[in-house]
Amino acid sequence: MANEFKHYVHAFIIFEFMINVWITIKAEDANPWLMHTNKLTIDRLEMDTWTNSTLVRGLVGAVSVDYHYTKGFMYYSDQVADRISRMNLHNPNDTKDIITNTLGLADAIAVDWIYDHLYWIDASHDHIMVSNLDGSRRKTIINTELVYPRALAVYPNIGWMFFTDVEDPKIERCGLDGSNRQAIVTTNIGSPNGLSIDFAENRLYWVDNHVQSKQIQSSALDGTDIRILMTSADNLPWAFGLVVYKDWLYITQFTNNTVCRVDKQTGSNFQIIRSDADTPVGIKIYSVDNQPQGTNLCIPNNGDCEQLCLPTPQNTRVCACADGFELNSDAKTCLFKGSGKWLTYANINTIERVDLETNVTETIASRITNAVDLDIHYDQGYIYWSDVRAKKISRSVVSRTSISGSIEDIVVETVDVPDGIAIDWMYNLLFWTDTGHNHIQVSRLDGTNKKTLIKNDSRLEQPRAIVVDPNSGLLFFSDWGSQPRIERCRMDGGERTIIINSDIIWPNGMTIDHIGKRLYWIDGSLNQIKSTRFDGTDTYTIIKNADVLPKPYDLVVYGSYVYWSNWQYRTICRVNKYTGQEFSVVVKYIRSPMGIQVFADDVQPIGNNVCETNNGGCSHICFPLPAYNSAQSSLSGCMCPDFYILLSDNKTCITMDTEISNPDLTKDTGVTSREIIVYPIIGVVFVILITLVLILIFWYRRRNTLQRSERTYAEPDNRISTVSAIYDTIDEQTELSSKINNSSLESLNPYLELSSSRTDQTNTYSDLMRINGDMNMPKCGKE
Repeated sequence: MANEFKHYVHAFIIFEFMINVWITIKAEDANPWLMHTNKLTIDRLEMDTWTNSTLVRGLVGAVSVDYHYTKGFMYYSDQVADRISRMNLHNPNDTKDIITNTLGLADAIAVDWIYDHLYWIDASHDHIMVSNLDGSRRKTIINTELVYPRALAVYPNIGWMFFTDVEDPKIERCGLDGSNRQAIVTTNIGSPNGLSIDFAENRLYWVDNHVQSKQIQSSALDGTDIRILMTSADNLPWAFGLVVYKDWLYITQFTNNTVCRVDKQTGSNFQIIRSDADTPVGIKIYSVDNQPQGTNLCIPNNGDCEQLCLPTPQNTRVCACADGFELNSDAKTCLFKGSGKWLTYANINTIERVDLETNVTETIASRITNAVDLDIHYDQGYIYWSDVRAKKISRSVVSRTSISGSIEDIVVETVDVPDGIAIDWMYNLLFWTDTGHNHIQVSRLDGTNKKTLIKNDSRLEQPRAIVVDPNSGLLFFSDWGSQPRIERCRMDGGERTIIINSDIIWPNGMTIDHIGKRLYWIDGSLNQIKSTRFDGTDTYTIIKNADVLPKPYDLVVYGSYVYWSNWQYRTICRVNKYTGQEFSVVVKYIRSPMGIQVFADDVQPIGNNVCETNNGGCSHICFPLPAYNSAQSSLSGCMCPDFYILLSDNKTCITMDTEISNPDLTKDTGVTSREIIVYPIIGVVFVILITLVLILIFWYRRRNTLQRSERTYAEPDNRISTVSAIYDTIDEQTELSSKINNSSLESLNPYLELSSSRTDQTNTYSDLMRINGDMNMPKCGKE
């Protein structure tokens, strides 16, 4: 009885504690507070004392912030890191990136707190998008007649969204479904930045940062009854964000690093509430009053919509589909219209893919340290990538229509700088180069049975790219050391042959045209793409043009085109693989594109598997012997993992320890237990003599590795910010394509070579100055 009473007491204490925690959280929520972005943080200001604390650290270029009051979520965008993230305010450890791929300039975000949607402006792509609160089901709402969209506000209670354009100065509104678009303020407006709704009085407020007349204005929600509250003479050196709360208007000013407030009716009673901010831009008041509750027309069952249910200004709701889908005739369900042909690429902290027909983008994996190269296994549905900073190789499950989001680390502890990886989709092997250890290794797809194929020797200095053709049994790798070259060998590392050693400096990426049986490579120093047969003969230059290929990294051949990633212009481009013409930009505004590959059903042709029966008789790794004079290998070989020995039958592998304890196993193999014992003893005898030499070698290699790392992975300095950017027009991009495709070229072979010099030394693109200063916006074209 006493024990039961104790249990009841303990249960009551726990229950009372939970109630107190809930009351504390609710009491804290009941007290409004101000949140604003700094350049590197998201800060919180208490409205009774104006004391500040930091909510989020480690940002690079924060510009916008919003929240969902009832769910306790805070959303914020980082322009430099190219992402929108979400934090659980009740559990700060629950923070995740929800939008990462192809996000250029996330100038503004807005949360629909009734229908649970997230809206954002991407000024790089000049469009407005919507998604679920977790970033899924992304749909483009507005993508026409926008020059440079900037501010955004939503009013889900009445189904309206408001946004500004600073290049074609105006304020517009449309339904939260993108319908009923109207320009409501078009006069007496120069550069409308901040935008806020007064929900108590149904008025719209905005900051106008025009050079000649900085001011804060307000209007009715239809753009009528415009009033001027403040002008540049009234403490407005450079205001940016603003938010209305009760009787006050709160403003951020990024030039003098202050947060201030004024009376919302008169613009008087100016007060600085924080004077030590760091480039404050976005601002919101966390309060239930600024997110008034309303009726959700999509309840119940999401309005019978399969994907998105969006409100309209007519107090109705409509079903909508994410990009890549179209609404069926029932106006409720969605039909996938994508091609299932995905261009997949590494983007430093993420692995992403874009549909080659619909341009729909998806993030396969995020929170990666420094992804460099990648490859695919189409039949098994995997994307593999290497991370040079985390020193590992990982994979994730994907398909033509879905991604899993899961990450599995395959090779972790034994790699240093895994620059290049290659997947053998027939014999299920993973190959990689390691520039840190200066060797090439292979394993099974799950990372087991690792074997060093080519060890660190005088012939291998800085291995970089690697590709495999399992049908012919050939492995190719590049070396950009003191004698840059491309080599070919068997899949066990034997029979090494140099096939390319001229007109080559930085062979960054390689790919194989499995249909044409040709090897392609990209040179990051010579700014060119070349092609050759597997034996190094019949070498052609596809394209050589410093304007189009500055800092190229990787390439892939698919269909009639060769695609390549470009650091400097943050793009992926393509040209015809035969002529070097038909230039076009496929993906823009990528933070730092590296390895690329195409995930499609025809990129990995499957021939005769010579190891299919009983693993070719091999106890461990079976591989095809090369077919130098034919397209298909017909013989197999066996190889053993590191620290194993191949017996005289050339099929069975045993560990060295097993061989030493059972010397009869190695009869007639040419390898004796005495040799295995004597060699280490000789090594021990000489170890003291060579210690100094090893130290010098280590120092030399470390110095070269650091220099190589800096040369290889340093990001371009041409970043973009909200307040300083240059954008290039579509017409100018067309002009570049025309110049490339119509150039008068000289070629000694069917593969045309573009000249690396231009007679016109002026900029290809005319720069459109946005605001305050200039930075280069990367494109596929000369800056």
